[in-house]
Amino acid sequence: MLGTTVQLIAAPFIAFLPDGNVSHIGYHFVATWLHMLNGLVLLGVTIFFSYDVIKRKGLEWLYPYAFGKFAEIKDDFKTLFQIRLKVSDLKKVDKETRPFIILEQMQLPRLRPRGLGAVVQGLGLIIQLLLTTLGFFFFVCWLQNLDISWDILAAHRIVAIPFVLFYFGHGGMGILHIFNQHAQQRMKKVREDATGETTGTESCDLPNE
Repeated sequence: MLGTTVQLIAAPFIAFLPDGNVSHIGYHFVATWLHMLNGLVLLGVTIFFSYDVIKRKGLEWLYPYAFGKFAEIKDDFKTLFQIRLKVSDLKKVDKETRPFIILEQMQLPRLRPRGLGAVVQGLGLIIQLLLTTLGFFFFVCWLQNLDISWDILAAHRIVAIPFVLFYFGHGGMGILHIFNQHAQQRMKKVREDATGETTGTESCDLPNE
């Protein structure tokens, strides 16, 4: 995660001169070499990490569609589109409590073999392996001053687009899961602290009686 974050930060500042050399301007020079050298490290890390994940979980866990198994993926998509919360319910509670109720009622699929989360992880491994491999071949060909290096760089940049989408999408879903769990714990405490009849929609600042 740290390695890929560095790559994303440095990428906009990468610059080459018309003759193919790295720009001599300070921040361009640092960003370009940092991106290339860090990319070489990431290639090794990605290969090791991918091998470790596949060894522990197996190909079927991450790529069930390759084995003709879609049941868990379909169930997870159905879960995502389930809506339990009614708009009328939100009008009955104060504004402070509404975000917790919305987050609590979200239907997020749990991480499981052959599920949507596992499939997303598997696709992420493929994208990062392809991206770092293309970066490696560009670096090697660039050192040899080969014209094909710029074609490889173009392919590298194309693959970087789905990688950026995956980076923010996968990270965003992870953060959403954390907020969902926090909201469930918060609303559970509200229900435990509230006295008398309760629907779980009382203010999170209810005093204990």
